[in-house]
Amino acid sequence: MAQDILGHRQLLNGKMNNFKQLKDFFLNNRFPILWFFLLSFAISLTFPTGFSIRYSYQLNDIANEPIIAPFDFGILKNQIGTFYDPQGVIVDPFFLNTLSENQILSGYAEIFKHSLISENQLFKDLIKHERISYDLKTIYQSIQVKNNIVLVDKKESKERKSLNFGHTLGHAIESFFLNTNKKLLHGEAISIGIILASFISNKLFNFSEMDLKSIKSHLDKLYNKVEINDNEIDGIIELLKHDKKNSHGNINFILIKEIGKPVYDIKVSNELIKESFKYYLS
Repeated sequence: MAQDILGHRQLLNGKMNNFKQLKDFFLNNRFPILWFFLLSFAISLTFPTGFSIRYSYQLNDIANEPIIAPFDFGILKNQIGTFYDPQGVIVDPFFLNTLSENQILSGYAEIFKHSLISENQLFKDLIKHERISYDLKTIYQSIQVKNNIVLVDKKESKERKSLNFGHTLGHAIESFFLNTNKKLLHGEAISIGIILASFISNKLFNFSEMDLKSIKSHLDKLYNKVEINDNEIDGIIELLKHDKKNSHGNINFILIKEIGKPVYDIKVSNELIKESFKYYLS
């Protein structure tokens, strides 16, 4: 351990001249996470003008790089936050081996969402599998989807809104069940929201019936069905008014006309929302 500390100190004293060296260091040396935090602190002293790193080890975080820093307010999702641009993002799938299956599934919902809002092969690749796929290629493609969107629209004036596909109802479902015995992980709720949004997309924009069935079939195989009664659906709809994407009292949905073709700020009736829940529960 002492030799490791000495090696890290020497690296800081002159061998880490740029981010590429730092990246290579992490990729080639899987030292304990404690030393990463110590190294981060040392870097903050070495680069007083600012040198920031984001180290991702949760699949949900990895799927969502690069990212802003949102915070929940009580049971309400992503109500407070800041835009934060790290100089580099280090993705280490090694740590995914420490996660439970539920946490992996939670993160996978974001990867699957990215496949629906992008025009690439990712959607077709994912639905081929009976189980979740999160190899390096899949993670890289998922990150690229979000990165390409954020580069075009950092502050969510249009294109970035597509990243909220499945999240309008997904967040409301997550919030509604937060303090109950049906508490859901983020991705578990989002997987439901994706099915609901895909159904609504089919009804309002003629989204492919075949793709809709593929989405539902794929997610139904991976996630446990959550029984939601009529009173709970009414409570979830009531929570929609707190969604951060709302404008002037209107509840705005992100939907898709086809895979990779999102449509923005769509008003959806309560009746159609309830119909979408019936489809999910079928």
